[in-house]
Amino acid sequence: MKLFHIVDVNSKFIALHLAVSTRGYDYYYYLLIT
Repeated sequence: MKLFHIVDVNSKFIALHLAVSTRGYDYYYYLLIT
């Protein structure tokens, strides 16, 4: 269950990362605030 939870969180993070990375300045701002 822990492994599944980690994968689920990683999937959400990757989805967010891909969504943000489509816009350059938003991506760099995202890097600054994390």
